Amino acid sequence: MKTLKERLEHSMKEVNEKRKGQINAMMEPQFIRCDEEEMWAEFRFPKKEWERNIAGHLHGGVTAAMFDFSMGVLIRDLTELKFVPTVELNVTYMRAVKDEDGVIVKAKVEKMGKRIIHLSAEMFLEKDGKKAAMARGMFLNENTS
Repeated sequence: MKTLKERLEHSMKEVNEKRKGQINAMMEPQFIRCDEEEMWAEFRFPKKEWERNIAGHLHGGVTAAMFDFSMGVLIRDLTELKFVPTVELNVTYMRAVKDEDGVIVKAKVEKMGKRIIHLSAEMFLEKDGKKAAMARGMFLNENTS
């Protein structure tokens, strides 16, 4: 059986190579590290020109997509389900992501329920480690594909 690290590395390769043109691939996520026992993982997202809002900052919807991806891929690879739909996603924005630097998202399972999985995530500026946003998400714990 593959480790969580191996499954997440495989998922990143699949997203970035086989899903060109889809939002997840367009964000170019990069796996950093994880802890299978503590059920968390970190991902890096480089800042792309198309992700900017009118002020030139990272668009809030893209921020939400980064959280949704990070929490979703973590739970999918932990449970080894094919697809884990998002039931709810709440995002709190704390500071603008202004420069060309990327962001780091750390996703963590808070409660692995029989039907619903609760996760939290935090986004940090890569350049100085300041927290830019945080999120809470709920995902369905069953195969729906």
